[in-house]
Amino acid sequence: MGAVAPTVDGGYVVSAGYGFLFLDGSARVVELAQPEAGRGHVRMNDGACDPQGCFWAGTMAHDETPGEGVLYRLELDGTCTRVLTGLTISNGIGWSTDGTAMYLSDSGTATIDVLEFDPVSGDIGARRTIV
Repeated sequence: MGAVAPTVDGGYVVSAGYGFLFLDGSARVVELAQPEAGRGHVRMNDGACDPQGCFWAGTMAHDETPGEGVLYRLELDGTCTRVLTGLTISNGIGWSTDGTAMYLSDSGTATIDVLEFDPVSGDIGARRTIV
């Protein structure tokens, strides 16, 4: 398990294994999306919800191979989108207080990047390393 976020209606969205799961209050597990199915050398890692409620989570290779990580966004309707590739160990996702910037750390490269973030569409833009 990489990350967990509570849902408004109860239960939890989880990044685990090869994708995203939903856990309800009765310990029932529902598969939401498995974007990394078939890539047995990677696993889901850290994640967080953006201000609009979408759940973002990244992946990493079991052996921490540089560039194998991917960042995904799970939409409120269940759609899963590949947003960013070339990561090593995706960690520490967060947003600015005004919702126009997303911060993403990569433990494998020891960097923190800031990306332009559209608070309406959830799209990311220009990316630059700040630490």
